[in-house]
Amino acid sequence: MKIHLHKNATTTPAHRAFIQNNPNLSVAQLAEKIRVSKTTVQRWRKRSDVFDRPHTPNSVNKVLTPVEEVKIILCRLATRAGLDDLHKIIESFSALIVQGPA
Repeated sequence: MKIHLHKNATTTPAHRAFIQNNPNLSVAQLAEKIRVSKTTVQRWRKRSDVFDRPHTPNSVNKVLTPVEEVKIILCRLATRAGLDDLHKIIESFSALIVQGPA
């Protein structure tokens, strides 16, 4: 069976199963034994499986043209807003355009 690990993975499914199946060992003991960080041990103890999760978005809503990308970057730089905030701003302006000013 060929295993596809994330390119930055520090553990294998066997290591992860070992972490999950040894709750009697401390985080420090497991980290030292497998030679990974304590954070890695804590992360894999919380999970119920031993496989990497996908790191790609579930769906892409829209493909932007290069011009639209530049516009978004300029808006973000001008407003110093995050994508969520920028989306809310655009929605409010879209509502004004559709309904017209009050």
